[in-house]
Amino acid sequence: MKIGLQLYTVRDETAKDFAGTLEKVAAMGYDGVEFAGYGGLQPQELAVTLERLNLQAAGSHVSIEQLIDHLDEQIEMNAAIGNRHVICPGLGESRYNTLAALQETAAHFARAAERLAEHGIKLGYHNHDFEFTTKLGEQTMFDTLFQQLPAEKLFTELDVCWVQYGGYDPLSVIAQYTGRIPLVHFKDLKRTEEGKPLTVELGLGELDLMAIAQASRDAGAEWLIVEQDECQRPSLDSVKNSRQWIKNNLGK
Repeated sequence: MKIGLQLYTVRDETAKDFAGTLEKVAAMGYDGVEFAGYGGLQPQELAVTLERLNLQAAGSHVSIEQLIDHLDEQIEMNAAIGNRHVICPGLGESRYNTLAALQETAAHFARAAERLAEHGIKLGYHNHDFEFTTKLGEQTMFDTLFQQLPAEKLFTELDVCWVQYGGYDPLSVIAQYTGRIPLVHFKDLKRTEEGKPLTVELGLGELDLMAIAQASRDAGAEWLIVEQDECQRPSLDSVKNSRQWIKNNLGK
């Protein structure tokens, strides 16, 4: 498995110097990055930057609104940078709070997936906790969504932190989606005294990261992608510490 960084983690730095932040991330030993926006760079400009830094495009987070209304632009960008994974990073409540709404969302995903596939790009969905705490009938919204579409139309980018916070076992969910999980958001979680979630550097929280890494490998994952929604120290320090934890504990 390769090691990537979701650039949302260092959004304070990319806002100041997008290409310069990529350079610092590459120097830490990350194999690639996952985008949450492109820093205003044009497709060829970003492609040249990634090649210069020997960074791969692990994936790109693209909202469902972009998938519906601006898919051509997303295809142009992601084809240019060699990205094979476009991921919807979440949904507004009105797109999943009833079975009919979720079926309509799935139909949007199916149309986008067909277009993306023409360019060798696959479509995925990234979870938070609400997909597991929301039930549609007897099933979680998460399972219901993935039952609407075959694996070739929608893969899961499993965020193990939010699976755990949602009350489910990441290892069980990883096993359940074996072969459909090319990307894993490799994150750690602490809970405040009030029980609220706090994303922390790898190794500082409650998740069994070693077991999760092995289960991800067994399930066919291609990338472990580091992400912290909020950092407790400067973001570049946090992602450097998490990268070092992976090197020390996983030998990667």
